[in-house]
Amino acid sequence: MRILFYYFLFLPIFTIAQNDYGWWNNKHNWDGVTSWQDYMVYSPRYFGPNALPIPDATKGAMKLKGELETSLLAQLISGDNTYAFFERGGVPFGKRVFIEVYGVGLEYYNLDSTKRDERFARDEDAKGLIGGDIYFSTYLQLIEESDKLPGVGLRAAIRTASGLHLKNARYTDAPGYFFDVSVGKFIVKNENFNLRLFTMLGFYAWQTNDVNALQNDAIMFSLGADSRYGNWFWKTDFSGFKGYLNNGDFPLAFRNELGFENQQFSLGLISNFGFKDNLYNTFGIRFIEKINWLKMD
Repeated sequence: MRILFYYFLFLPIFTIAQNDYGWWNNKHNWDGVTSWQDYMVYSPRYFGPNALPIPDATKGAMKLKGELETSLLAQLISGDNTYAFFERGGVPFGKRVFIEVYGVGLEYYNLDSTKRDERFARDEDAKGLIGGDIYFSTYLQLIEESDKLPGVGLRAAIRTASGLHLKNARYTDAPGYFFDVSVGKFIVKNENFNLRLFTMLGFYAWQTNDVNALQNDAIMFSLGADSRYGNWFWKTDFSGFKGYLNNGDFPLAFRNELGFENQQFSLGLISNFGFKDNLYNTFGIRFIEKINWLKMD
């Protein structure tokens, strides 16, 4: 997890701002009074891919081992190809509680002039190497899955305001939170093959810059399946959230991961496709190290 915090020490050298914003004032017909932040639209459509991401789907089942995840991601759209280094760490507490901390440790972006102006970015050469927001999440297993009952879980998460470069619409420099309830059930489970379906419904909220609506509230949802054949797995879900301001706050994603897993690690290939206000397609590789001594049986 060390890389998640490196940017606090090293990234100031990458975040030196330009002092002359005359080009921005002319481009956007600045009135000389309104703050540049008030021009921005605090929604997924008008920020970088990691500012207001669709949360991972919970599945009604708790992880029973500690995990350390590292993912390398290419988040692609015309005018803003972003490359991110993501880390996550999680620890179980008993058989009912799992706590995680995660976030983008490093992100490189380079906006073209079209995307820069669409998002009211401040730097004429809008690019940088920055760190992202840090999230803290707690999952509670409400009902353990059995032959008759599905698994049911509750998650609550908060987002810190640690992400950099609000000036270029990368992170909102404001906190947020979400919570959800998930339900999951095996419909096939045997030695060689299993298939599990799940669904999730929740609430997602984040702070905005609109004095008439200082918080956007969204309904969050997911529907998906996990399948396994031997040590090979395929995970897929269709997820998103819908805010009430209708300002680019309706992102959707079709997410997939194909990979190999054993008792020590998991290695997967990620391919996520964005819809509506999620403009990015994401491709990457995910490595998860399982911490077997942090195990709850």
